[in-house]
Amino acid sequence: MKNNTRKILVALLLVFAIMMSFATVTSFAAESDEGTTVYFENNWLWTDVCCYYWGDGIAAPQWPGVAMTNVGTQGGHELYSFDVPAGATGIIFNGIKDNGSGDRDQSPDITSGIVNGAGWMMDWNDGNTVKTFTYVNNDAPVNPPVEDTPTDPTTPVEGGLYLIGYINGADVADKTYPIVDGKVTVNSSAAIYVAVMDESGVWYMTDGWLGENLEGATLYNSNTHTLTQGKFDKFHIPAGEVTILVTANADGSYYITTDNASGNEPGDEPFVDVHSSYTVAGTAGLCGAEWDTSNTANDLVLGEDGVYSITYTNVPAGEHKFKVAADHAWDNAWPSSDYSFTLTEACDVTIKFNPQTKKVEVVADKIDTTTPPASDGLYTVAGQSALCGSDWSTSDTYNDMILNPETGLYEKTFTGIPAGFYECKVVLNHSWDVSYGGDSGEYGNYGFTIDEELNVTITFDPVACIVSHYTSESTGAVERPEPEKPDINYDETITIYLSNSANWETPYVYYWTQGAADQNAAWPGVPMEWDGEKLVYYVNVPTYYVNIIFNDGNGTQTADLYIPEDGSIYDNVSNEWGNIKNFTPPAKPENTTTDVTVYVKDDLGWGDVYIYFWDESGIEAAVWPGVPMELGEDGYYHYTIPAGFSNVIFNNGGSWEDGSLQQTSDLSIPKDGKVYISNSAENDKGWYGVGGNSGDNNNNNSTDTPVTPETPKAELSFLQKLAYQLLLWLRSIEEFFKNMFVGNKA
Repeated sequence: MKNNTRKILVALLLVFAIMMSFATVTSFAAESDEGTTVYFENNWLWTDVCCYYWGDGIAAPQWPGVAMTNVGTQGGHELYSFDVPAGATGIIFNGIKDNGSGDRDQSPDITSGIVNGAGWMMDWNDGNTVKTFTYVNNDAPVNPPVEDTPTDPTTPVEGGLYLIGYINGADVADKTYPIVDGKVTVNSSAAIYVAVMDESGVWYMTDGWLGENLEGATLYNSNTHTLTQGKFDKFHIPAGEVTILVTANADGSYYITTDNASGNEPGDEPFVDVHSSYTVAGTAGLCGAEWDTSNTANDLVLGEDGVYSITYTNVPAGEHKFKVAADHAWDNAWPSSDYSFTLTEACDVTIKFNPQTKKVEVVADKIDTTTPPASDGLYTVAGQSALCGSDWSTSDTYNDMILNPETGLYEKTFTGIPAGFYECKVVLNHSWDVSYGGDSGEYGNYGFTIDEELNVTITFDPVACIVSHYTSESTGAVERPEPEKPDINYDETITIYLSNSANWETPYVYYWTQGAADQNAAWPGVPMEWDGEKLVYYVNVPTYYVNIIFNDGNGTQTADLYIPEDGSIYDNVSNEWGNIKNFTPPAKPENTTTDVTVYVKDDLGWGDVYIYFWDESGIEAAVWPGVPMELGEDGYYHYTIPAGFSNVIFNNGGSWEDGSLQQTSDLSIPKDGKVYISNSAENDKGWYGVGGNSGDNNNNNSTDTPVTPETPKAELSFLQKLAYQLLLWLRSIEEFFKNMFVGNKA
């Protein structure tokens, strides 16, 4: 009885101590939750925009960090936000370049000015740099006024314009430089790069970088204009005192010039071609070489009419495809989708390209006129329900487009569309098999913004394969019939599984029936359910549906897939289907029960090898990158991992920030004995034991296994020892409670 009473008293004291510890931790956590929201204007048109962060004892899980949230547009570019965790002292913005290389670009380390509402955009100065702005109420950024002010500070009239850009050595994105009576005077000791902003915060910019010392240029609405030169940019003006003149064009754009320019009338400026050559790259039957942009034999020749052309003789009958590529590269090529035409018999073919309008034309006597260029069939607008009535439906006949014989464009007008940002695509024959979009929206969609309720007409050029739009005064919304939905038996379902090998934070599923006006939900679909027994995600799909896409809800997705039989499982790394009956869930790592000595051969030439290890609950033995390993006379780095840990990473002690870090993947620690591995091993199969035999880990055929004397344990630092002792103490408390309550039951 006394022993039980003593146990209960000790237990109560321990519980009180633990509760006090939790109270302290909770108080600290509450303070840490007060994050900071920062913003990034994607002016370099990256995809997969992420933010990597680090600080005292914290860091993003792994490079490239955490995906940022798209919160709209600013300056004609996507605007992203990220909630920086408390304690972070540095951030890096990064994303996939827009040049098709697949390479990831990044900002320099940002270690100052990380406050709520702070914003950055990319810049170049013999290397990647950044410009800053302050984000305010989802409008255009507002910077503090610069010291140099315009010499004509007259208050602008209502609905006025403002000069913005890089002026007097500072980024200006506010109303410091009002344009009064169509002009503003600036005195700058260095060249300036400018654009125009209207009263509502819309930026008007050049269509691509046009070069320096031009007499003038057209500035387009960066929210609605369809780019032809890659990305929006600014107009260059040399240093000195200059009066800048801005005039409105009939199409809603603006013409910018200076008072000392001897150029043309506003809106009639000469076209300046930034490319030096244009080349036809396509199928071998037409071009001789298969899709080769470097073949100068396919260069087009500039004619007196300003149009480039090339003639191929005796082109064989059949289908031919091509694009026109600028400067012998794929960075700029037209049309956006391959130009396709069919010859009924062999003949000469002339290809023409207008560098100003980007129009591609094919002239030949034996073209199959029953199949128009690009593709034959019916064109339909599929987009958001706020624009199209139905949500991304390819089969909604209400959204079929009609050919305008005067322009040669297919058109569809939607009336009474409220102000906002909209996205859509044009599809062929009521199917996603062939679709056309652009770069102004997500996932290759065509996107545009309107600032008030208007009628919107979507247009499609079947020759150049370009989607565009124009607006007119609103005539009010028109009631339209609800799109027909098929009668679906939602009660009859099959179960489809996902093996989340890619470690998506939340897998989503989107499924539909090709050509039917019915999807399970708006993109990206719905989050999948977790099966704790099978350790996979699953969804119950009505048997009516045919197609499925798995995605992470943030831009990463599988291809369009056909739904297989009941019980099928898809792996988002191998991209292969299997059956749940044959699926082996990944083994959960378990803590070792004895010390394990590991040897690492530096086959990659790191020079220094660090070891970082943690237990099954995620508690680390030392902060990243861990502790240095000792190099033995046998040429192997060695370290003895104490019992009670499950996973390990070997690395060179480098840094994410400067790109010097090299590391292995996450490895499971073998259960006992001495084990060896090369730092070039890709996974757990790289482990091997003395003599090449380590039981379950005998997956390496190396005969270069060293035989070494017992290695003494490397010494942990005082803090590492303290953390390890705390871990052991917590485990002893757990064992104490187990024994106590087992004893009471007895």
